Amino acid sequence: MKIRLFLLFAFTVFSTCIAESSWGEEIKGLVYEEYGNIMLERNGEKRRLTGAERDSEPVLSPNGRWIAFNREIEGAVEKCELAVHLDCPSDQLWLIDLENDSEELLLEPRADARDVKKVIYNFKGKAFSPDSQTVYFFTTAYAVSDAIHSVDIKEKKDRYVTHGNSLQVVRGPLPPEIKKYLTETLKEDDWRIYPKEKAAILIQKALKDEVEGYLIAGSSGVKVIHSQSPLENGWKGDDGMHYASRGRRWWPKLTSPDGKISIPIGKEEW
Repeated sequence: MKIRLFLLFAFTVFSTCIAESSWGEEIKGLVYEEYGNIMLERNGEKRRLTGAERDSEPVLSPNGRWIAFNREIEGAVEKCELAVHLDCPSDQLWLIDLENDSEELLLEPRADARDVKKVIYNFKGKAFSPDSQTVYFFTTAYAVSDAIHSVDIKEKKDRYVTHGNSLQVVRGPLPPEIKKYLTETLKEDDWRIYPKEKAAILIQKALKDEVEGYLIAGSSGVKVIHSQSPLENGWKGDDGMHYASRGRRWWPKLTSPDGKISIPIGKEEW
């Protein structure tokens, strides 16, 4: 049975350099790295914001106040050349407050955590929430997937969101092709929907343009089918059913900011 809910959609692409407000008004400002320092261009003027010569990958918040960036830990590169890769993180996550003209450490890496969900090895694909209060990023985690985390810039508390190899924060209506997928292609029993009982609610929110601040993540997983009869290259479970894997697949998914609800928003790819 296919889920069929028909409403309209459009899409706004997020830029990591030029910020936009939630109302679509462009906050004039361009941030970039130059010789290991963070630079800002506004109103035709160019400013150097840091002088550590170890900074990179800056992202400007939608309200134009904050800049999140990576700072290489002094001496880390030399140490990492002699260490096991995952035991030697080289960057910290820093934050610039343009209103107060200050900078502060936001988050340290954690490469020695026993729980893989608590590991923060690097800070890739950074993106602000629409209210500019949260920074999302993805980091090295599982053997076949990275993990998406978030950190609150006021409390400096971070949390694991979901597994994923890419990240985008929704800042406007979703595009027509996603609407078409949700209404014409996606099935209620799709194995990539989690949790099943909340799928319809999230789809309705997406179709009514109520998902600003949600995440689009590149996800992966193995589809396992089950049968009462033996399956080729399969196995028998403790419940007496027969199971077989149909290979790893990749797809984009729409997920809630806390990672507890997600649905695929495109066809899977091998």
